[in-house]
Amino acid sequence: MNQNDDERSGASHEELEHENQLLKARLAELEQLVTADTLTPLYNRRHFFETLDRWCGRVERYGGSYGLVFCDVDRFKLINDQYGHCAGDAVLVAVANALASAIRKSDIAARVGGDEFAILLDTIDAETVVQKAEAVRALLTELPVEAGDNRFTVSASVGHAVIEKGMTPAQILNIADSAMYLEKRAKYPE
Repeated sequence: MNQNDDERSGASHEELEHENQLLKARLAELEQLVTADTLTPLYNRRHFFETLDRWCGRVERYGGSYGLVFCDVDRFKLINDQYGHCAGDAVLVAVANALASAIRKSDIAARVGGDEFAILLDTIDAETVVQKAEAVRALLTELPVEAGDNRFTVSASVGHAVIEKGMTPAQILNIADSAMYLEKRAKYPE
């Protein structure tokens, strides 16, 4: 092998290394797209349910204490109707930012539906799940939102569940969702 072959080989190695770095960056970007909500800084529904399923398996195999807090923005349709969909988006981002600021690094916050949010609480006892749900409720009461020239406050109804051995993800979500709807019906009886 002569010097020219060495130079071509070195350039090829550098090019391959550069290409490898680009592929790694693209893979990280794709992983982000698969797990992130498209509007808010939170995880998406898919990632939430995959994580909930994994945590249920963890409880079955190893035990442990985990919780779920479920939130639904109150009267979200009225906000969209009164202020427009851009204001609705601003509400979702404000709620997401508030939730993101209120969780630990080991917890998972996600937007799971149009105006529905969930928080998976890692390594937490039942009493603290209740306290966390109350803290989230307080955080999302009279939450200020700015949308263009409009300034208003929003609130959310909150439910919670403790993830226990033998429960399926659907059962856990149903418990939290039912508790949230009880609160919503108490606030806004029809």
